[in-house]
Amino acid sequence: MKRILFLLLVVAAMTTFSCTDRYEDVEIHKSVIPHTLAEDLRIVNKFVTIDTVNYSYYVSITDSIIQAEGISKDNLVPIFENLDELNKKIKESIRKGEITTLLLSTEKEFKSYTIGNSNELSFKDEKASNNSFITTRGYPSLSFYGGNWSISDVSFEATDKVTSLFSVDYCSGYWQASFTCYTGTSSYGNTFTMYSSSITHGNVNRYWWITNGGQSSYSWNFSANGPVGGEASGLVRFTDTY
Repeated sequence: MKRILFLLLVVAAMTTFSCTDRYEDVEIHKSVIPHTLAEDLRIVNKFVTIDTVNYSYYVSITDSIIQAEGISKDNLVPIFENLDELNKKIKESIRKGEITTLLLSTEKEFKSYTIGNSNELSFKDEKASNNSFITTRGYPSLSFYGGNWSISDVSFEATDKVTSLFSVDYCSGYWQASFTCYTGTSSYGNTFTMYSSSITHGNVNRYWWITNGGQSSYSWNFSANGPVGGEASGLVRFTDTY
């Protein structure tokens, strides 16, 4: 019995040493965590430009950029498909005669290009930090989450001039935001329509003035148009224009 027990211990020891040696021979490789679609979209946005001749977004991503930035080729497919679909929407918006704004926004750069009768524009969209106009006198806000409007209609009493503060805090694709003012207008008309593929890195301000007459205080009504898309989340706040 002792001899059988000794043989079993020897076999167990040999098995243990054999497994240990085998694992020590295996080279341990650090796994590379692939980017999410939103992460790769933020990288691609650094190379996006606005084609002011064809009124569209343009991007060129080379193999060297893919390797240097660690972009997933699997993510490039839906990113380029979304860009193509967005450009089609922009083209259709222009065909309908809508005044349309294309936005490129990063932490260091803000560019907006509006297609329309620019000769009549007296004000242009401005970028402001998130801290700007933090006091809105309790005016209600439009809001969207996951690419859809969660609050799509607001009415309030204010002065005869107000400022809308539009912001996108998150997105994983290209988005289109549009809302209409039914009691006033802006330099771009009574509808705000903007396209982009990035967060706004602050607020995009637009100035509005009352057109339906009346006396102070004035009634304002804003209503959203269609889904935003791109899983975008953000707000449209309102404040008096000073």
